[in-house]
Amino acid sequence: MRSNLSVVNLINFSIGLLNVGLWVNGKNDFLLVIFFLNLVVNFLVNRDPSQVLIAAMTYPLGLLLPIKKKRPPFEVMEEPTTVETTRKIASKSLKESLFFGDETTKRETVLRVSEDVEKDEASLEIFMKASRKLMKDSDSDVVLYATESVEKVDRSFEDVEKFFSGETIEESKRFYEKVRDYLEADFLTGKVERYYKESILTRNGSMEKDEKYFVMKYKVDNDLSVLWEGLEKTKSPLIYRMLMIELLKQKDFEGIKKLKELFSQ
Repeated sequence: MRSNLSVVNLINFSIGLLNVGLWVNGKNDFLLVIFFLNLVVNFLVNRDPSQVLIAAMTYPLGLLLPIKKKRPPFEVMEEPTTVETTRKIASKSLKESLFFGDETTKRETVLRVSEDVEKDEASLEIFMKASRKLMKDSDSDVVLYATESVEKVDRSFEDVEKFFSGETIEESKRFYEKVRDYLEADFLTGKVERYYKESILTRNGSMEKDEKYFVMKYKVDNDLSVLWEGLEKTKSPLIYRMLMIELLKQKDFEGIKKLKELFSQ
């Protein structure tokens, strides 16, 4: 099969070479038509947009690019377990799984993301977006999986109570981030949301005032003065970018001028 494709590539190159040769001699009125046909054949043979781009830029020599070798299959294949099947979803785009996957893929996707959230390996915001999408699915099993996964993550939120029970500074930072993640994802609402926001602001005093501290504090109370203070004390490029974005949104040109002067000191 590979040798047949190589022959097609060679024929395609020969046609491209002839196309250019006739055009140089003023005997070819179909240069662009044949050029695009060469590229179409190149794509059908190689299935690689990058090779087509190179072929177009180096036409007609680029049509001779070798076909990429595929990895040989393993001679011995074990039957994949349920866990292995679930983990394979990690190699796919989350959006691809949600929009184009079948019911099994969607169930495995929400299961994987919920497990990653529990292990602090994925953002809760991503999980909530995926769950809300799947809760509108026409398949009842998919909706059930999404609902149960949300309830499972909800139960795991009990762990953040450690944040308020005298943990070490490092542990406090970890739980601080977890609570903020839940707040940002709109997982908490109403009185519960207000309670945790106030608790975070109260707890702030025991943390080292570094870049992460000011970023977290700003995301909780949305006060630009927090970013100004953080920039003055840490000279953090991240805080600078966050502040610049907010000032641009507000069209605060005086603030932008002040920001540039402060950061250039």
